[in-house]
Amino acid sequence: MPIIEVSDEVYRRFKAFEKVFVAVLGEEAGEETIYADFVVSSGIYKLLRDTLPDDTILQDTMVSMFKKNPEFVAEFIAETLKEGQMDREKQVEMWKRYIS
Repeated sequence: MPIIEVSDEVYRRFKAFEKVFVAVLGEEAGEETIYADFVVSSGIYKLLRDTLPDDTILQDTMVSMFKKNPEFVAEFIAETLKEGQMDREKQVEMWKRYIS
């Protein structure tokens, strides 16, 4: 299993948020890996949605496609952003809120 290193502050938030996770599910997550997979996957899907126009059907479709072929979808979105077909500045502003 790969190891991902994060800062002490991010790990502190990760551990603290587990209380919310348990409160929503109504039970313990079990292995920390299950909780970590949930947090990382949720974050990836949220960030993916942030890069897309505000269209729920499009976002749901792209997330479903990403689950089946993440390399292709990520490459497609990255190229589309680079070509200026999507508002890259919007994504930068949206993502800044996560980096502090």
